[in-house]
Amino acid sequence: MKASTEQEQRVNDPAKECLAAEHRPLYELMIIVSEALWYARWCWGCEYDIWRAITDPAENDFGIVGIGASTVVELRALSDQLGGWIRWGSHDRGPSFVPTAEWLIVYGAWLERREAQDVPAR
Repeated sequence: MKASTEQEQRVNDPAKECLAAEHRPLYELMIIVSEALWYARWCWGCEYDIWRAITDPAENDFGIVGIGASTVVELRALSDQLGGWIRWGSHDRGPSFVPTAEWLIVYGAWLERREAQDVPAR
């Protein structure tokens, strides 16, 4: 699921202007994953499911397809290189870069809510 030149050109999204230039490749790759898995430019909450898939291989099953191994490696490498993750704070704020330490707190809270509500995986 590596981004081709054509795919990179498709990610013409004014929302990415909210991000610093160095964070945009991660955001663009996350959009490509979201489109491939959920047929949506940014499926609400996809940042959590994508993170779970790249940090726990057992969770990389989204029905018909999962995130390809090379894309998992690329997502993880970008996140590690940048020291964070992209999340969508609210419907009207757009994407934002979150340092890893902060993201892990946000992600942990999401996992707790999900488990408390017994929400099935997508």
